[in-house]
Amino acid sequence: MGVPVTAQACDYLVHILAKAPNPSGFTVGMLFFSWLSAMFHLHVMESGTMLMGNEGRSFLSDLKAIPGLVVSFVCAPFLWVATVAKGVSRVEWETGAAD
Repeated sequence: MGVPVTAQACDYLVHILAKAPNPSGFTVGMLFFSWLSAMFHLHVMESGTMLMGNEGRSFLSDLKAIPGLVVSFVCAPFLWVATVAKGVSRVEWETGAAD
């Protein structure tokens, strides 16, 4: 946590010193893109791509997998929402009939 926090603090300081028109906006944007990048890297590694050692594959096969991983990464939130919605639609509501 120390390295990313320090990097973000330095980035914010540089924007302040450069008299950027909206240093907070730049910092929030940078945080968003850092988060998005971290999520993509996690997605790639969970698929077994871009790993080193015994678990790794050849670099060329990893590069060939990237376009499909980009598509699956972009589609993942939509698939998650569909899965949640499907699970919610299966819930049987009890009417609580009075006896």
